[in-house]
Amino acid sequence: MTSWDSTPPSDRPAEPDPDAGTTAGLLELLDAQALLVDVATGGLAIDNVNATYKRRRRALRQALEARQLAMPFPFEDLWAWRGHWKAQGMATYQSRRDHVADLARSTREILEAALAGVQVTDPGGSSAPSWSALEIRLTGIVQELNAVASRDDLQDVRPPMPRGPH
Repeated sequence: MTSWDSTPPSDRPAEPDPDAGTTAGLLELLDAQALLVDVATGGLAIDNVNATYKRRRRALRQALEARQLAMPFPFEDLWAWRGHWKAQGMATYQSRRDHVADLARSTREILEAALAGVQVTDPGGSSAPSWSALEIRLTGIVQELNAVASRDDLQDVRPPMPRGPH
């Protein structure tokens, strides 16, 4: 609660959570985890925002899992986060802000790349894109191309489909 806002956080109307069904909404939900920084830097009291954090964390985790991305924040609630920063000796506000930013960095980069349309997709694959799965498929294509004896055979070249998750 800031000095210019006399309404306690628990009495304010809840602000709607971002839409985790879109990449932009997922980025907003990742940003909404700024509650980690807020409670760790003298901002809001944990008791006033812990339920909001846990609700948003659950939505973020489900949306990231649907995209086969790891959850960047391992803290089940804000009390667990407080215990972590205390145990790790993060004595300064800056060290806590940096730690939260470091945890979110790789997920943020992946989501921003997806939002910008710069992502690896494998329309023929049934599992998450990976270099090893792509290499296996490319090797199969090269072997089939090397075995082609005529133009007619060329039209039959198809990438091998992956055999389950890798």
